[in-house]
Amino acid sequence: MADETGQTLPTHLTDEPELCANCAIRHSSLCGALSSEEITSLNSIAGRTKLQTGQTYIFEGDETHSFANVTHGVAKLVRGAEDGRSQIVGLLFPSDFLGGTLGGARTHIARHSIEAVSDMELCTFPKSRFEELLHDFPALEYKLLNRTMSELEIAREWMVLLGRKTAEERVATFLLHVSEKMKNVTCRGKTSLSYDFRWFCAKVGP
Repeated sequence: MADETGQTLPTHLTDEPELCANCAIRHSSLCGALSSEEITSLNSIAGRTKLQTGQTYIFEGDETHSFANVTHGVAKLVRGAEDGRSQIVGLLFPSDFLGGTLGGARTHIARHSIEAVSDMELCTFPKSRFEELLHDFPALEYKLLNRTMSELEIAREWMVLLGRKTAEERVATFLLHVSEKMKNVTCRGKTSLSYDFRWFCAKVGP
């Protein structure tokens, strides 16, 4: 866990579970809205999932039964077309939240596949139990609403990126987008992360 200066505090000086106290996205994700006591409650329902590069977390059309925070790595959101082609419709970075809609339904039909483009780690939460915590922790619900509105703006920017710019403009906009998403994410005390995005450049070529 980091203090106000960004320095990492020893786990024994916090009241949080060790995994949460040392998590790189503790303060940049939804969890940033929670106190140490509240984060302990969230951790009690959490599971951990690891993916290797190229592995699919969920396929388009599958039922989802959990929400998740991306704690490490990058994934692409892929939507299939009737003619068999696929389109990248978005990216997921550390601190991003995924899992579909709220509203009491225990399952949700995925509208796109989620494929790891690097090794990934996810912190997962069963839908029904996570929604119960939203009622108990209003700050978490408020931050989730803000995150949803932010993702809507990102989706609009992605439509412009794919539809109306040259290949060079798309790559430049993409790199700015990555920089914006990653600027507040550290990796256990480190201030830089690196990923291979050559797959994106190949996709947006003329």
